[in-house]
Amino acid sequence: MTGTAGIWATPFLNQAAADPPTLTYVDFTASFQAMFFKPEKKTKAEQALQALKQTGSMVDYTHSFFQHTSAAGWEIPTLISQYR
Repeated sequence: MTGTAGIWATPFLNQAAADPPTLTYVDFTASFQAMFFKPEKKTKAEQALQALKQTGSMVDYTHSFFQHTSAAGWEIPTLISQYR
């Protein structure tokens, strides 16, 4: 890896290569999203998840919910509590 991505990724690669690894998936994805995604996209996804209500089928609600989950960057317990 080179350039900005390489500079950013080096500490994470070192943590992943440690014995035992000190990098968690949650830490990596949160840092990745903070570095490479627009903050307003995260904010909009969080707002969309908080405002989401089931008005149709469970399948439609679940599909809408998952459209916003990765951009929000929330951990699994938070997503579970938000899925209502």
